[in-house]
Amino acid sequence: MKTTAERFPDKFRTWLTSVDPYQRGMAVSAVRLSCIVDTEVDDLLIQILGTDSEVSIRREVVLTLLGRADKKFWSALLERLQDEDWYVRGHAIIALKKLDENYRSVPAIATFLEQETHSFVRYCAGIM
Repeated sequence: MKTTAERFPDKFRTWLTSVDPYQRGMAVSAVRLSCIVDTEVDDLLIQILGTDSEVSIRREVVLTLLGRADKKFWSALLERLQDEDWYVRGHAIIALKKLDENYRSVPAIATFLEQETHSFVRYCAGIM
């Protein structure tokens, strides 16, 4: 019997590193919907979240990491609080809240919460 990671189609694994944003987006969606747990895929998701210029892909990745709620994503999510996109910032703060109920005590998060002005992000952080 194949493990969950082995059942993840190789084409999607390859698509995660594609130059084609459509393929990257489809691969991230496949990861999120299939609940694949695989270290290599997780590393690719972290890389994509930090470097992808396509906001729609960063949005999909942050939703995927939110669903996984794993501490290994903490640093990548913390960095996304500086994302230019309000949706990414909002879901990053939700994921961080899910990982640590004392998230507001983290200096970088406390500073972020003081400076954030977008209503959606403030709502996600519970500071409306």
